[in-house]
Amino acid sequence: MTVIAVPLGLCLWLLFPLADASGSLGADPVFGAALLLLLLVRFASLPLAIRTTRKAARMDIAKSFFPRLRKQYGSDREGLSRAIMAIQRDLNVNPLNSCLLALFVVPLLGGFWALLKGLTIRSETGTFAPRFIPEDSAMYRHLNSITDLYTWGMDLTLTVPEVGLCARLTPYLLGLTATVALQCVQVRPQWRQHRPVAVILVVGSFGATYLLPIFFVLLKVADSIFLIAQVPFLKRVKRREFTRLRNDPVFMASVAELVADYLPNQDPPQPPHGHSPGRGAVDPDDLHR
Repeated sequence: MTVIAVPLGLCLWLLFPLADASGSLGADPVFGAALLLLLLVRFASLPLAIRTTRKAARMDIAKSFFPRLRKQYGSDREGLSRAIMAIQRDLNVNPLNSCLLALFVVPLLGGFWALLKGLTIRSETGTFAPRFIPEDSAMYRHLNSITDLYTWGMDLTLTVPEVGLCARLTPYLLGLTATVALQCVQVRPQWRQHRPVAVILVVGSFGATYLLPIFFVLLKVADSIFLIAQVPFLKRVKRREFTRLRNDPVFMASVAELVADYLPNQDPPQPPHGHSPGRGAVDPDDLHR
């Protein structure tokens, strides 16, 4: 993760003056710079998320032809699987496309984790001696002159157990509660079909949040808010792409011809019932149901 943390540290160093000048709304400028960097990472991954979403729309179009394939192949599950895989390949659609986003984001977040851990390394005098940022920078001098990172009345380097049972625990518990609540909102689509996975995600989020420094908890809250906010946008992108493809007679005809090539009896299939250019658009969410 050090390889990724070094360029992220450079970005954090460049963002520090902006966070320092803005006052960071009462937060330590180091936290403000880290929050800006996290948002930049998420915005950088947004084009890939849009591309993945559009690929998913093509997948939904292909799925609308699969019932005909299943009827033709009957009990030949192996032949059906080969035909579906071949159609997806020819359409440049792959169910694993969604993994590309994770392959891009996860290493970045891992480097971000290493960077933030490096920021809180302490010197022999108790002040911070951060890694990954230049020692002659204003950010380094700021950290090297303080022993605690306070934001909104909370020491960002402490975990909830380290705070202890006292009145000071209240803001930390609020951060913990916000994290778990936002995680519940994120896994809501999976709750019906993949309830065990959703439960594991929520419980894991609670455990990790309870044991992590509040620095990471607050960033997790901000990250969850960003991800929840982008869901309606990506749904609109998918719906527009699905409608565009569905109303494109050339594309639908090419898919129909492609499916015909893999039917056992070679009967040319027709587009799904009710289709006509400009009419019969199906909401992609209906296909999942």
